[in-house]
Amino acid sequence: SFHPREFSGTFHYHAHEGVCKSQPPSVAPTVSPAPTTEVANAYNGEEGMCPSENALATTFQDGTGSYCILFDVSPKVDLTVTGMDLNVDWNTADEAQVAVYAKNGSWFGFQNDLQAWPYTIVNTTLSKPVGFHDRKTEGPVIPLEEKMTSAIIPKKAFKPMPMKEGETWAFYACTSSADLRYSIGSSIGKTCSSNSELRVYEGAGGADFPQFGQEVKGIDYTFYAPRVPSLNLRYDYVAECPSEPPSSFDFTPSPTPLPTLTTAVTYTFYAEHSTDKSMADVTYDMEYGVRGVLDSFMKDTSNPLYVHVVKDRLVVTAVVAKIVSAMDVGYLCIPEAPKTCTAVSILVEVVHLDTVSSDEILYDLLNQSDDVQKELTVEGYEVEYVGSRAVETDSEVTLSGVPDREMGGSEQEYFAQVAKDFLNNQVVSDNDSLQILAVTVNGQEITADSAVGVRRKLQRANRINVSVKGQYKPPPKIDFGEVVEESINRDRELLKKELTSRPPPASVEGDLSEVPEFADYFADADVVGARELKKPEPARVFATMNNDQESDDGLKNILNYAAFGIAGLIFLLTGVFFLRPRRFKAMFRSKSGDYHMDTQAVDVEEDQMAALKAQSRRDMGYHDDDDYIYTSHASMNSGYDQGRSSINQGRSSINQGRSSIRNPSMTPSRGPAYSDQVNMSQTSRGQYSAHY
Repeated sequence: SFHPREFSGTFHYHAHEGVCKSQPPSVAPTVSPAPTTEVANAYNGEEGMCPSENALATTFQDGTGSYCILFDVSPKVDLTVTGMDLNVDWNTADEAQVAVYAKNGSWFGFQNDLQAWPYTIVNTTLSKPVGFHDRKTEGPVIPLEEKMTSAIIPKKAFKPMPMKEGETWAFYACTSSADLRYSIGSSIGKTCSSNSELRVYEGAGGADFPQFGQEVKGIDYTFYAPRVPSLNLRYDYVAECPSEPPSSFDFTPSPTPLPTLTTAVTYTFYAEHSTDKSMADVTYDMEYGVRGVLDSFMKDTSNPLYVHVVKDRLVVTAVVAKIVSAMDVGYLCIPEAPKTCTAVSILVEVVHLDTVSSDEILYDLLNQSDDVQKELTVEGYEVEYVGSRAVETDSEVTLSGVPDREMGGSEQEYFAQVAKDFLNNQVVSDNDSLQILAVTVNGQEITADSAVGVRRKLQRANRINVSVKGQYKPPPKIDFGEVVEESINRDRELLKKELTSRPPPASVEGDLSEVPEFADYFADADVVGARELKKPEPARVFATMNNDQESDDGLKNILNYAAFGIAGLIFLLTGVFFLRPRRFKAMFRSKSGDYHMDTQAVDVEEDQMAALKAQSRRDMGYHDDDDYIYTSHASMNSGYDQGRSSINQGRSSINQGRSSIRNPSMTPSRGPAYSDQVNMSQTSRGQYSAHY
């Protein structure tokens, strides 16, 4: 190197707080004029430098919040931070003290060190803006434009902070109420927002106020990380002046923003976990888990939410968890010892185009509740979904007295809206949580059939197939299809009145009577009734096969086995029929002629009884031609009993004889007893005889 040397050149510079000067510097020393309040001409050539203003918003998609937020920034050019707008929902207070500290370098590791934060750039009090969103009357979701203007720190209350290109600075902003909003991040130090002048990084949330109070209170402060700050930073910087002013005729109009809608859904869970987890841990873990599950659903091409992402630009803007009581759920959770059970309600806020209604988005989000529970795998938790559920049914509503045609598109929309409003006023549930979200016309059938259960003959009727969707929070369980059917049939006249007397929808101008399509179609309509269209039960599967070929083979085997079984049963019954003892002897009797066939006529026993009665009368002195006058019933009964006893003894003798024929070796000797039996049989049975 060569030294010493004298620089030969010109320095161009601009005062950071100053304004552009239109006059060149004087060669002779002169007194500088006092600055004026007006800004001089900013366009002073290519080499001129002019002050500029800009702002960088991170995100106002707040998913959670507490008292404080810590984050780092890194300027890409020399600049001065001149203001900060926070996101405060004013849920717990209408006034809050605001304190903002700053330091050169990162906040990490210094969140509890007051001495490391030498700059107090804000120490003021803010109030809730006039006309700010009212949760009681306007719902829980705060519009984006109101979030961005909820807590603007006045310029006079903010001490400007100059920063050099490439430096790292940290901010520690807090409010005295736990209404400061931010969202869950993915990694501390990750860029969450950036432009050509400034970069903002993810940081941490703080759960205590004021900052560094642990030195006074003697307790450890709690911090949540990673967290994305929800705010807007305003700053000044120096930039090159434009070479020429833009022409008033040369401009590109800003694109018209597409209209959007905001929809909120609430998922409620019982979370079983260890007792060492704080409530803050539970809400954080559940928020993080539900957000991850929804993100995966919205990337799954087979999920209905993915369709809304593509067609309706569905975006999740907030996931906020809070602890609720068992009263809000409706029943208690009994955990396994030594665990505990916590009821957690998670509010999910989404934004989408108005190409789809909020009710349809709400239904599709609720319809994911079982899958959310299934996919919600947060380490250390066992969860059970206990919140509202989506319900749906198909019904057929019959209108009579309508023209001989189906409803057109606008007529279908009108009918669906009237039916939805009617059902919302008519449906009844035990806990009043049932709400109708949508009614959609799926099909129509024009009929002239008079046998559809009406009190008068139908000229024309339209059987309208509708799909009814709603939400309901059990317990108890309900039959949604039955509820819808009963609600319509219970007050058909009211639905008729609504259809025939309501004004047309907003898309149709003028009076209903002046609109031909509505006047013609619904003017004479009558509501016949409604019935639930039950879906057929799926066929039962008896066996699970590896592939289609194995399935076919298995079915054939089953049918073959069944055929063999039936054939075997028929063969067995046939054999039993032909091999009965008497049938066997009749078919295969001996031809030797030694004995008579062992059969008898059907009326032999009756003839024998008649003969016994006649013999009894003769023994008592009566003859066949005498008058049948019985002097004693007792004597008649006695004779009858004796005859019956003789017949039974004869049967016993015959059976013994049959046994002897089948097995000659077992034939008894012809002794007196055997002769008596044979003689008694021959005497008692009259004409019946047996030969041995």
